[in-house]
Amino acid sequence: MLKDGWEKKLPWMAPLVVLIVLLISFGMYQWAIPRTELEVRTVYHEAFGGGGTGGTVNVNILLSNLGNRNLRSLECSVSVRLKDGGSVGKHDPDPSDLAAGENIEIRITCIGSHYETYIIDMDVRFDCSGNTHLRSLSYETREDTMTLVFVENIA
Repeated sequence: MLKDGWEKKLPWMAPLVVLIVLLISFGMYQWAIPRTELEVRTVYHEAFGGGGTGGTVNVNILLSNLGNRNLRSLECSVSVRLKDGGSVGKHDPDPSDLAAGENIEIRITCIGSHYETYIIDMDVRFDCSGNTHLRSLSYETREDTMTLVFVENIA
């Protein structure tokens, strides 16, 4: 049998213990257990233009290090081309390092048309903890869509 004082405290202690265990588990996952995770968020947007240009095509890419390890020699080569062939825009940045929790943004703006279908090709490469990660991504746009968002996680 429990004493009178413990009978009143026991119902409040169980949720507190569960909360403490959850907080410790989250802390271990977030900071103690090594994780490699790169999120590649690509936003495609078409804008009508004036002056006879036909419009612009904007491709914004956000590379976010969601893991807790530093990424070394991060490269993200991007090309935008017409589905029928022909390059519209290209971006080939220098390699850079990306610490945990940091972001890098790549922007490509080129002259294009709302009536075309475009292909966005990306090659993402980085080194982390002695391993080289390489991923090729390709997205196709549609004529009837002005804005598209693509999200990929590379682990």
